Amino acid sequence: MDLISCLNIIAIVCPLFYCVFLLCFKVCLININKRLLNDGLIYLFLFSSAVFIFDYFIFKYTQIEANTALTFASFDKPAFNLDFLISSKNIPYLIYASLCSLVLSAGSKIYFKKYKHFIFTRQRYSSLLPFLTFILYLFIAGNNLFTMFIFWTLTSVGIYLFGFWDLAKNNINANISRSTKISFMGNFALLAFIALICKYNINNLNLDVNSVGEILTYLASINANIILGVLALLFIFVFAVRFYLFPFASYVSFLSNSSNLIYLTSVSFINSISGVYLFKSLIWDFKNISCFDNAIYLISLITILTSLFFILFEKNIKIIFGYIYSIINSLLAGFYIYFGNGIFIKLYFVINLILLLCLMALFYFDKTELSQRIINKNTGFFLYSIYIYCFEKLPNFLFSILNFTDKKIIQNITNIIVGLLEYIIFEASFGNFKFSNFSIIRNILLIFSLIVVIALLIALFGGVNAG
Repeated sequence: MDLISCLNIIAIVCPLFYCVFLLCFKVCLININKRLLNDGLIYLFLFSSAVFIFDYFIFKYTQIEANTALTFASFDKPAFNLDFLISSKNIPYLIYASLCSLVLSAGSKIYFKKYKHFIFTRQRYSSLLPFLTFILYLFIAGNNLFTMFIFWTLTSVGIYLFGFWDLAKNNINANISRSTKISFMGNFALLAFIALICKYNINNLNLDVNSVGEILTYLASINANIILGVLALLFIFVFAVRFYLFPFASYVSFLSNSSNLIYLTSVSFINSISGVYLFKSLIWDFKNISCFDNAIYLISLITILTSLFFILFEKNIKIIFGYIYSIINSLLAGFYIYFGNGIFIKLYFVINLILLLCLMALFYFDKTELSQRIINKNTGFFLYSIYIYCFEKLPNFLFSILNFTDKKIIQNITNIIVGLLEYIIFEASFGNFKFSNFSIIRNILLIFSLIVVIALLIALFGGVNAG
């Protein structure tokens, strides 16, 4: 293995080693070299940034297309490799991720120096930030869609851990629970997308971006419009969660209410980079699907209008920045699809870095609220209340209405449906019962499926949140 590949591997895994090192010394942090604790993250991400920038110039001025390819696990049936690749396509994202982590590390050092938190508080932050960055590196370097899904999901887990052990622990568990539910809805949508794609490539899970495009082209050639529509809907669902688009703008609101600004900045940069990378990797495969572009434009427009409206009544700076992130992500989605120019992604990265610096300045000065709202009227958190109603109160209401398990009504309904199906099948086979295209059976199965779906939704999102 050449020197560049070794440096790349070290740059990627060093954050994990640093995280594990701090966790192992959690009990005896007093014995750790203070310079290592104060400046370790800065030196770590300086090294990663330098390595990835060096890679970028190698790709730009030589004919080398990729300089690091690793396979950690390989399976035969079905064929699947857990492998990673650093190439000219993903190196800009690795550079940006390492630079943002460097900025956060420097900002956190200044913040902790001013506010003198307990050493264990700093240890938690200094452990979880490199852990999140390590997962982000592996997601970006993932060489197939299933590998990317694994680390896409782990970023949600890391964000949950970040919130659970955050700096501020006063009444944030409910909002962490709400944001985690929405995040995992996006994860399940991505898994469903991959499963549906793999239906046409069942013996090989090593699906890269080109493979997805080829399968979508094949589906278009056989006029499988319903399947294409479902795939497009699932993909929109996936990145709408990470981009905080309608109707999932509540994700960033719950994140904002769950903790302080230093948490919001760290999570927002993780979501922004991972969302943009998946969006850019797959978006052009859907360009030929009918109404796909119009659906993106409509969702983006609704997100922008609702965010601009509700920002007028808000003075909480965390919530305001949440709306700003939603607006910027909506503009990126619309402009990038309409113009197809990579300059919008570069501009997006610049704007996000500026927002990151602004948030860091605000949490340094402990500024969390404006002196007054633009429209000085207390709306009672309109949008926040709507989100809680949609994602919490409504499922609980359905749960209270459909809580028939103790009375065994669900079992009786199932028995009736099964008995009716058996009767129809018997009459259709041996009797004089006539119908066309099995329409009755289809309608009964649809009703039964609807009951099952509602039951699953209640099981996932009903009940009492941790408070």
